[in-house]
This record gives sequence, structure tokens and C-alpha cells, in this order.
Amino acid sequence: MLACIICLIFLVEVANGQTFPVFVNSSNPIRSVPTRFLSIGWDMYESVPADFYGFDFSYYWDNTATLDDVFQNTSLFDAWYEVVYEAKKLTNWFHSIWCGECSTMTGGGAKGISDRFASGFLWLDKLGIAATYGLDVVIRHALWGDSGFYALLNTTNFQPKPDYWLSFLYKKLVGTDVLRVTVNSASGPITTPQNQSLRLYAASSASGNGFVLYGLNIYSCLENGLIIDLPDVNNKQITAYVLTGYNDDNLGLASRYASLNNALLNWTSHQPTPNIQGQVASLPFTVPPYSLFFLVVNQTQVTQCPAGWYQVPNTNKCINVFQANQPWFGANFNCSLYGQNASLLSIQNDTEAYYVHQLTLGTSCSQSFIGLLSNNNGSNWTWSNGDSSTYQLWQTGYPVNDNTKNCVAFDKNAGKFYNVDCDQPRCYICQLYI
Repeated sequence: MLACIICLIFLVEVANGQTFPVFVNSSNPIRSVPTRFLSIGWDMYESVPADFYGFDFSYYWDNTATLDDVFQNTSLFDAWYEVVYEAKKLTNWFHSIWCGECSTMTGGGAKGISDRFASGFLWLDKLGIAATYGLDVVIRHALWGDSGFYALLNTTNFQPKPDYWLSFLYKKLVGTDVLRVTVNSASGPITTPQNQSLRLYAASSASGNGFVLYGLNIYSCLENGLIIDLPDVNNKQITAYVLTGYNDDNLGLASRYASLNNALLNWTSHQPTPNIQGQVASLPFTVPPYSLFFLVVNQTQVTQCPAGWYQVPNTNKCINVFQANQPWFGANFNCSLYGQNASLLSIQNDTEAYYVHQLTLGTSCSQSFIGLLSNNNGSNWTWSNGDSSTYQLWQTGYPVNDNTKNCVAFDKNAGKFYNVDCDQPRCYICQLYI
């Protein structure tokens, strides 16, 4: 028997505001934001044509925080809620508000927190509260550079830190319509995350099909986790994305790496966005201790491809040829933004290859990137989305033995595969499933 059981009632009600883009670059805190706003005076700001207000916020004035400071209670998390709430009141809830230089600690961040998995709990909670209260833009400090510990990429080798993967998943999965969540617990209904160790948020899915329940579990039931259920949802099948710290003896909190559904998130030079696939599961769903999670619930069954996409005959696959040139990794990233199951194209048989060939003939692209690539200089070739198909349709004489040509393009004239330079921009073909 699990020690903690949480039952959720999901209210499909649009909150006052929308989600926002997760950008990069930011840091220092202004904890006394409302006071500083008032001391300046609103008339000055209201004269700005864009009619928006900006502030920056981090949770600590210094970089001496410890893991115990962050996780011994939830008061630290609630500090951000208090600032956002006051800022919205001071703008009469109508003006656009941006949060610039948003991160965890000032002064370059706290060693052992800002550059570790623990930082993600503060970051995801900040995104959820900002969306709930209608902030228009949240600017993250920083992507890369000599900015202490909270840059998203390692300054030396550009390896992504855990907050990078968290930001990527948020952009990939979370849509723009904010939804309210009510938690039905043993102590009664809870409609806000404040003072709670299970902090929940919800929004429409980025794919436009259903919604996403996301949040963080810092609950004290360390051994068993928490059970989440949505009793009012008919479709009990979900796609789960659960982030935990990788190989660390402190509940994963001090880990420099993140795991997605118990698999290490790793970066390679030709695949900066690896096979990020969710785990198909059913409700009720158990969320492990000290985890960050996104649960995608499909409420409607999409039966046709989006506008501009073409359905491969006798399959549930939609494809689109994009004629704006990108390097392979840029193309792979762009495809992933079309939904949790979107990626560069994988071709499984001659029938699909023939259809793709006919589609590319109607474009100006001589060659288009697809999802086949090699991570070992051509010794073997795999599909970037994890497709197990071994189908390959090489042009005669290919693949050539050249360690600079580890990606694959579909040639519209030959209707065959060529291995090419990953960094040479080309058209690209995306796929998604309905």
C-alpha cells in the first residue's frame, strides 16, 4: 500500500492569463519588487507605448544556500508567488508583465544547487506560477557564458545542465491556455499550490490535443511517491515525462545530470535533442519522490493531419517538407516543436519512400534532411526518434566513408538516401502521428 494518495479533480477553466515563451538569459533578484515599483510610480510606466512592466527575481540574495534551505519547507517557493501576486495587483491585473533575469540565486547562483537537478524545482514552480497569474514573458538567466552556476549550458563543454532539459520539455509539451487545478486531498480541496509539497499546474497541450498536468513532488513520502488520478477524465491513457536526478545518493537532488523516465538524458554533437519520448501509461499514475513531471492527457482523437501536412497512405503518419534551410540539429529541434511525437522523418518501407519521393518532387529542395544519422562515423545508422525500423534506401555508392557526413538527406531526383554533412543547411522533412 502506498503511503500517500492524492486524488485530483481537474477543472477545465481558463485562468486569468496564458503561458509564455521560455527564452534564455537572466539572474539577479529584486525581492522587494512591489516596493520598488511603488517608489518609481506607475504614471511613468503607463506612458510607455508598449504598456508593460518588468522586473527580475531570484530566490536568494546571496549564493550560500544549501539543499536543506530549499527543500526543508515550501516557504522559499511561495516567495515567488507573493511577488507575482503583488505585481499583478499593482497593475490592476490588466497590464503586461515580464520577468527578466529569472533564475534561482543571485551572485552567479549557488554552487551545488543552481547547476544541479535541485534547481529545476524552483524553475518549474516559477514557470507554473508565472503562467497561472498571466505573466507574458519569463526570461531565463542564462544560456551560456561566465555567469556563475546557473547557465543552462556548461561553460566549458556546452553540455546541457538539468534545467536545459526541463526548459526544453516545457516548450515541447505545454500550450498557451492555462487551466486551474483543484486537488481533492484528505484535508479538503486545494486550489492553489501555495504551502504544498505537491505543486501542480495545467495547460493545454502544445500539440493542441488535450492538456498537460505538470508540477513537482517534494513530498515527504520518500519511499513510495504519490498517486495522481483524474477521476473526471474519461481517457485514462497518458504520456508521462518524469525527470529525476541521475545516479546520486542524495535523492538525485545534487546530480549534475537528469534522467527522463529513468534513462539518462545525454547530448551528442549531432543530436543535441536526443530521443525525447514519453512513457505511455495509465491513470492513476505514481509520481516518484523528488521528481518533476509532465503528464499529457489526450482528450480528443485527431483524425486528420494539420493544415499543410500530408498523411502517408494507410498510416497514421503526417509529413511536411520544410523548405527553409537548417542544419540537421536545427531541423530536428524545429520538428520536435510540433508536438510530443513529432520528429524528423523516419521511413519504414518502400511504400513510404515512394510517397515521400512524390511529395518532394513538388518542392524546390534537391535534398532534405531526414531522421537517420550515425553517432559512430558511419559504422551503423539509427533513426533519431527511436524508430526500430532498419529500413535504409541508399543511393548506389552510399553511404560514403567520411567521418564528416554523419547525417542523411533524401534526394528528390534519385528518391534515395545520401549521407551528408550535418552542419550544411538543407530543407528538412518532419513527421507527426495522429
